[in-house]
Amino acid sequence: MISDIELDTLRRLTIVEKDTINQEIYFALTELKERREKEAYEINFDKELSIIVNHYKDRQIIKLVEEMAELTQAIMKNIYSNEKEDCESILQEIADVEILLRQLFLRRKKDDQARINGIKNFKIKRTLKQIYEESNKERNKIDGQI
Repeated sequence: MISDIELDTLRRLTIVEKDTINQEIYFALTELKERREKEAYEINFDKELSIIVNHYKDRQIIKLVEEMAELTQAIMKNIYSNEKEDCESILQEIADVEILLRQLFLRRKKDDQARINGIKNFKIKRTLKQIYEESNKERNKIDGQI
């Protein structure tokens, strides 16, 4: 496996050359570096969350329900408020809910985690298919009017 230092050196070397191949290599190496940094951050983040969830255990489920209610409240307040620009409370509540959801996810067995990811993948693809079908219907309506 290529080390981070080697990766940075390769990236710097490809900057010197201006041809297309080196630019593609540079972008690929940059993407690899960013992916590694993200994975390292997520691993560390998950370790920290595991410490929290192992300490509080089931209390975090109650906390999650409370935070979801606060997020709902912040969203509704934003919808009915004249100050649409102020969404700091929504951002705060999204962060709280995501942290607690991740803790709940980490408490699951690896098989359950894989199943959850599979379900998310299925639901995302299903929604994208719906969007595709809806846009085709719209195009057909427009084509039929011309």
